[in-house]
Amino acid sequence: MNLTKLFAALILIPLCSLAVFSQTGNERSYENSYRGVSLTVVSQRWIPKDKVPYIGVDVIDFSDVIVKFRLENRGNQDVYYLADDAISSVVPVGFQVSRGARQTEWEGTYSPARGREGIFTGVGVHWLLLPPGSAVEFEREDVSNKRGEHATTVYLNIEPEHKNRVELVSNTYRPLRRVMSRK
Repeated sequence: MNLTKLFAALILIPLCSLAVFSQTGNERSYENSYRGVSLTVVSQRWIPKDKVPYIGVDVIDFSDVIVKFRLENRGNQDVYYLADDAISSVVPVGFQVSRGARQTEWEGTYSPARGREGIFTGVGVHWLLLPPGSAVEFEREDVSNKRGEHATTVYLNIEPEHKNRVELVSNTYRPLRRVMSRK
């Protein structure tokens, strides 16, 4: 077994987690795909209050939910996805997006940079092969207080290059809601 196949097999093994995930149920309003590659919501869970994301100078992060996604190549040809270059990460780059209604445009939850020319190019990212039959599961933080549909995006291409890349939007979900107990 060569190293590429071994690496792909390791990616396919789901990451074990001690946290309890709540399933998204039938919230899937559609599933987008690109050449047989799909991006779907697997689960959601709360971020424990003592583990909230770092809040730095002039940065306020209201993330309180972690959403797990699955990027899967069910097609019959190689596809490449864009990944973060931090410590040779296999996690796809993209945006958390939301919209108030199905007919409206997606807006970046954390960044107004979505749609700008040259976003996610340069030394901070690299292309990784997603061969047929393989998948990558990854997590992204989200905010539960933003109403409407939510999704995430990744960048795909049939060649490891930025020219003609496609931004794939996942199926939609609605973030978990906290149930307030009455005392």
